[in-house]
Amino acid sequence: MRLGEGDCFGEIAIITGMPRTASAIAHTNCIVLGLRREKLQGLMNEYQNLRYIITSAVEQRMQETKKVDQQVVRRLTVSSRLTKDFHRIKTCNKLRQTT
Repeated sequence: MRLGEGDCFGEIAIITGMPRTASAIAHTNCIVLGLRREKLQGLMNEYQNLRYIITSAVEQRMQETKKVDQQVVRRLTVSSRLTKDFHRIKTCNKLRQTT
């Protein structure tokens, strides 16, 4: 995923307290702002519109993550089936060769 001007990352971890899963690599010069959880919570308490914006961003990111997770599970399921089928065929071929 490419982020642009004004985008954020790490918001799920800072809001939920869950371990951070996001990382970022800058492809151009940029200015990065870091916030501690306590500071952000204070700002969100003071500015309700900020709370709404960040909460909406977290919800959207979690929905996107869920979709990606579902795609990965589907691919793993297909891969697992193919692996099982391959092993069955391989076993059948070995049995044929021994008879």
